[in-house]
Amino acid sequence: MLRIVLVNENEENIRSARNMIAGLFMEKDIAYKCYRFSKNDEKLEKYISNKNKQDIFVIVDSPNIDSIEIMNKIRKKYHNIAPFIIIVDTENEKRIKDLKNKVLYNTEIITDLKSQTNKIKQVVNEVLEYFNINRECLMLKKNNIIYKIAYSDILYIEKEANSKLCSIHCKTEVLKFYISLNKIKESLNKSFIQTHRSFIVNKNNILKINLEKGTIKFVTKEEKYAISRSYKKELKEIYTNI
Repeated sequence: MLRIVLVNENEENIRSARNMIAGLFMEKDIAYKCYRFSKNDEKLEKYISNKNKQDIFVIVDSPNIDSIEIMNKIRKKYHNIAPFIIIVDTENEKRIKDLKNKVLYNTEIITDLKSQTNKIKQVVNEVLEYFNINRECLMLKKNNIIYKIAYSDILYIEKEANSKLCSIHCKTEVLKFYISLNKIKESLNKSFIQTHRSFIVNKNNILKINLEKGTIKFVTKEEKYAISRSYKKELKEIYTNI
């Protein structure tokens, strides 16, 4: 169940946000629960410590609510994977500058309060889509950042020769992690198959297989020598039309 966490000291804003969220979620037939905190206190600290995996934080900056301080608490507890929204008062130029100078993961800064309702709807919709897309994803950590890589985006995973470095080749980028290929394999679903001791490929993103040459052509038109003799039999069983 998704949880909307409102951190706002203004009762009118809280009612407006709750009504907007209720309408949005009823329209999509999504179960959710709404939590409200009027200040940064022990109750909020305790909630953040629960580290709920499907939280959306809506933080309204004010004289009594320091959004940067709350954001830092969330990031520390969630290890950079919690999606949330920060609404910033346009009058506080220093706070906006401070926020924009920080590296903000999964964070939206809203500076136009007149359009905040539409902006919140847009961001919540993006977060809902994000949750849906990443329901099946590979999650890896590097430099205290959690990377969520949708299975559908992965073409193949290659272990570099004489190294513990693995390259995850996606449709638009290549990500590198110091992790064993077997460890990654444990986290993958049935869409993936090992074709070489150094290669794991996504069957759904294969365009063409040439068993004679030992090559695989992917949907991006990239072609790789990725099939070793010991894995050809398994490939033949999967692709019976070869």
